Amino acid sequence: MEKKRGARLAGQLKKHRRLKGIFKAKAKADLEAHYRTSADEAETGLQRNDLRPAYRAIKQMRGGCKCVEESTVPISKNDRAPCTSVDKLLKRWSEHYQQILKHAFATQCPELDASAANDVPADDVREDALTLEEVQKAIRKLRNGRAAGPDDITPELLKTAEIPISMDLHQLFLLI
Repeated sequence: MEKKRGARLAGQLKKHRRLKGIFKAKAKADLEAHYRTSADEAETGLQRNDLRPAYRAIKQMRGGCKCVEESTVPISKNDRAPCTSVDKLLKRWSEHYQQILKHAFATQCPELDASAANDVPADDVREDALTLEEVQKAIRKLRNGRAAGPDDITPELLKTAEIPISMDLHQLFLLI
């Protein structure tokens, strides 16, 4: 009786393995078909100068939108290694802005200094300081799917790290 039962279980195990292999193959084929379809939609969108399908495909392939604390933001260090924690991410942003904003000081121009001393302030220029809330509101108003500027920073990237970026930008604007 025990031999019969063992043979029957062995037959079921073989059947299970065979069906599991078929399932894996079909699942892999379905996933590849899904990726091909997403890539085709993204490519069609890019040919029409529409970035939305490309962003949608990338978002689907990476598993949806994750928050910054989970360190899924694809930001690389100077050596091209990905940032793995929020602290490293914030440090990388700091390095990025220090690198971009590093430049030589301007030379003094006596003509401009004299002209500035004799000039009358304009009435239409705001003199009150820009608030942090105004900077954050401006970042939130940025539209997704737009091209990056000369600094290669897209609106989506600014929105992903809104709090630290807005704080640094606010400090920069106050200096300006």
